[in-house]
Amino acid sequence: MPVRIVLRGLILMTVNQDEDNPAKRTITARLIDGSHALDEAVHASFARHKGRAEPHPDFEKCMMEHQGHHKHQGEIQIFDGTNDTAGLVALADGQNIDIVLDAENRNYVRTELSYDKFMPKLGKIAANAKMAEPGNFNSNFVSNTVTINRGVVRVREVGDWDAGSITIPANYRGEEDRDAVYQPAKVRFLKANVFGYVATECVVDVEDAKSVTIAEPGKHGRTYTGNPQASRRAAVDTVEVLITNYAPQQSIALPWTLHYRWMFEAAGYGRPIDLSGPELEQLAFFGQDYDLETWVCESEMFLGSDGKTGYPFPYRTAARGDGRVGGPRDMWIVRLGDLDYGAPFAELYGAPPQPEKRELVGRDPWDPVRCPMGDSGGK
Repeated sequence: MPVRIVLRGLILMTVNQDEDNPAKRTITARLIDGSHALDEAVHASFARHKGRAEPHPDFEKCMMEHQGHHKHQGEIQIFDGTNDTAGLVALADGQNIDIVLDAENRNYVRTELSYDKFMPKLGKIAANAKMAEPGNFNSNFVSNTVTINRGVVRVREVGDWDAGSITIPANYRGEEDRDAVYQPAKVRFLKANVFGYVATECVVDVEDAKSVTIAEPGKHGRTYTGNPQASRRAAVDTVEVLITNYAPQQSIALPWTLHYRWMFEAAGYGRPIDLSGPELEQLAFFGQDYDLETWVCESEMFLGSDGKTGYPFPYRTAARGDGRVGGPRDMWIVRLGDLDYGAPFAELYGAPPQPEKRELVGRDPWDPVRCPMGDSGGK
């Protein structure tokens, strides 16, 4: 029976592969939320602008609304083939979870290449940005901690961008952009010279487990086993655990993630750095043009009183047609090829191999068979 734990959202991963101390080989997922830290920044911003011209109309109301957009909430959902109607259950602040796989096949923890390629390494980013060495983990920025005693860790999804969405401001949706589709998108980490695709979903696979017990530390938990019949949510003899840590959705698609700074603060990087320079200037110009209200509110909350002090964070930016904002175009839109209606079959590889008799393998419940869509028109 396989067990799969899916992790999505603002989560700081630690994969301990210490071969010299097997008892410590664990996977730790820290769900990050620093929304409490915004209170001081918001009130300091109000005081700073009191009696002066506001950055934009109805400034205080907008600041309070944008502050609420950054409250992350941990949730858990468990499928074992008998509870298809189950939904995500909110985790209380400070509630921790131990996920324990049976010890018949003793602990193993390792990462696949996808994890090493696409999971951002905070230490490397910090070194590039010339940040001070970290101290101990700061639990003030951790709302929940999930500990998994064994498994193979991989990245399944990277950051994407719905380039044709109506949630992008109209002046950034040209006619050519309306043909774009939801697809992976590259980001750049400000001040760190890091550019590429970054993980947004991590999966821990345990293919030989017979059971999984989920409990709060020190408490009696519940043990789950897979159902011998497949369901719409879980394959045969499979247990799926989904853990998310999201904030409320905003009405405008934002191509920056300033609250990523909480990842560094949770990891012990307690000293922000000077982010000023041409890169931040270009991004600030773009942000104000893209959505003035959001950029002003978020920079007030996350970039210090001077608007240029903080931590590296991922963003993507567009090069407009008039060239006013620089940056690689492929950070914004990656074009996919058209469906080809003139592609005759060619036997490029010779005769097909003889089929082998194989047992049916259950599909990934979080990645089911996609039923192709069609249009009734023939032209």
